[in-house]
Amino acid sequence: MSRFLGEGHVAGIWNQPFFFLGCPGETLNHAQETVKFLFEHKYLIAWHVFDGTRSTDPSLPQEF
Repeated sequence: MSRFLGEGHVAGIWNQPFFFLGCPGETLNHAQETVKFLFEHKYLIAWHVFDGTRSTDPSLPQEF
């Protein structure tokens, strides 16, 4: 993945990978590895942060 991000950046390609945290079965260690990778490659990635999907069920909390 590092090589592809680097080569894409050099070629002028805007890298927009998608990463999800909190998937079923994911451990804290997995999440920390993902965050470490993102920080190590932060200059090669075009950033867009989404705060989650809001529920349409008014009985559920809307804040994350």
